[in-house]
Amino acid sequence: MSDAAIQSESQADSGHDLSPLDPYVDRVVRWIASNKGGMPANGLAAAIAAEFGWPPPFAEAILVSVNGRRLLRPNHMSSRPSRLMLSRRGLAWLDEHPAAN
Repeated sequence: MSDAAIQSESQADSGHDLSPLDPYVDRVVRWIASNKGGMPANGLAAAIAAEFGWPPPFAEAILVSVNGRRLLRPNHMSSRPSRLMLSRRGLAWLDEHPAAN
């Protein structure tokens, strides 16, 4: 069986389509998860660009992917305005995607 067929079969088994952005999304999700109080919503793309050394437009594209997958939610427990933390989907993402070695 070819590598492409194995990957396709693996995707079908997991119910997930792999995206070329997944490794970058994973890094951002794990970074946000490491900040227990959440991250400021304003300027988050710029913070991502600075943290990972990515060009700002690329960081914005990754943030759009994270938001499109609904991996973030507002942190209503914070007294600080407009902070984001992982949603249930974001937490499930961490469970479904083991950390890279």
